[in-house]
This record gives sequence, structure tokens and C-alpha cells, in this order.
Amino acid sequence: MTPLVFALVAAAAAATASAPAIVGPTLDVGGAVALTEEGQLEVRVDLTNRGDAASGAVSVVGELAGHYDEVRVPAAAAAAGVTPAARSQRAFLLLSLGATAAAPVRIRAPEVTLRDRVLLPVALESADGRAHLIRLRVLSPRGLNPEHLQDEVTVPAAGTATVSVPLLRGGVPRPSRQGLLLVAETLDGDVAQASTSTSLVAVEAAADPRPKWRDPFVVAAGLLLAAAAVLEWRHVRRLRQATADPAA
Repeated sequence: MTPLVFALVAAAAAATASAPAIVGPTLDVGGAVALTEEGQLEVRVDLTNRGDAASGAVSVVGELAGHYDEVRVPAAAAAAGVTPAARSQRAFLLLSLGATAAAPVRIRAPEVTLRDRVLLPVALESADGRAHLIRLRVLSPRGLNPEHLQDEVTVPAAGTATVSVPLLRGGVPRPSRQGLLLVAETLDGDVAQASTSTSLVAVEAAADPRPKWRDPFVVAAGLLLAAAAVLEWRHVRRLRQATADPAA
């Protein structure tokens, strides 16, 4: 049986005072799966903060086989006078039940740089020498939005199928590095199989508006100086004419 993909998004509030050296909470995700006596799957999610700032309340939203659940972990302590800043990250767990089968396809996606919109090229190759009909999903943290929730892709038995996924910046901070989770699920065959991969998005810093307006300001300042010089010249000329003409 192919491992089940448990995708989750963890949103944490940074409960420490902001400073240039603070990166914020960074969560490592682990866990396990068990079968209860009632025949239900029970997933345990372990979160470990590896960042350089304490975490406030953490909200974990999990998805497994089209089913969703959410758990909120309250903050252990609150920092006085500090407004928590929301942070979000994607993660996943491969949950094995029974024997593990090989992934049906291989996924490759490079790191891309994002200002407002960018195309993420995703390459898919068959891993078992057979053609597959694949549902590709690009899962992102909150504030970084794929234009398509999913794409259906035909992956040939040999060669590469490439999909360009548009990514839009929402509320993710500038500058920052954001992780993506890529999930390819088979739509053909008797047994659903899934492959996963990860990628990174480097969100650029905000553009400096000053260079855009610098030239018009320089031109306007030059025109004002020229006008002032002309007015001063006319004033001096009138004074000289009045001095040279006693009758005036």
C-alpha cells in the first residue's frame, strides 16, 4: 500500500518582541498513525519549534484523503505589550499502513523568486515505466496562492510532462522564504497512489518607490530654479533701468 499523504498547514503567532535578528518560530513536524479498535485512523502530529523566537498560539489544519480537521494549541505565555505576528508554513507526513509501494511519479520543481506573480515549472516523470493520469496539487502557506487548486496531467511512460503553476503573492511578508508542498496523485488504476516533493519561493523585498519618482522631482526642481533665475534677472534689470533713467 502506498503511504498516505497527510498534508497540513501550521499557523503560529510569534509572541516575542520584533527585532532585526528575530526570524520567528520555525516548526519541525513529525508524527505517526495508528489504527484504533473502532477501525479508524488516528494521526498524531508532533510540532517542535526550531526557530529563534517563542511561539504563541498554534493552529494546525490537517487533510487526509479529502477529510479535514483542525486543532488549536493555546499559547504557553503571552508577552506584554507585543502584538503577535501570524506566521504560516506547510508540512506533510507520509503515513504507512502495511507494505510500502514505490511512488508512481517523480516530481521536480526549482526554487523561484516572487515579487507579485511568478510561474512555477513542475516536471513530472513516470517512476515505473507506465503512463499515468495525475492530479497535481501545489499546497502553499497562507498568503501565497496558486492560481489553480489542482491540475490534471498526463505523464507519459517515458519523457517528462511539465506544468507551469502561477503563484500569486497575498499576505506573506517581504522579504521571506516560503515552502511549497507538491502532491501528485494517480487518477488511473485500481489503487490510488501519491508522490510528494517540496520547493521554495524566495519572496523579494518591497520595491523602493523613490527611484520611480526621482527623475520627475529632479526635472521639476530644475524648472523651478530656472524660473527663479529668470525672475531675479528681470528684477535686477528693472533696477538698473530705473537707476540709469533719472526722469523715471
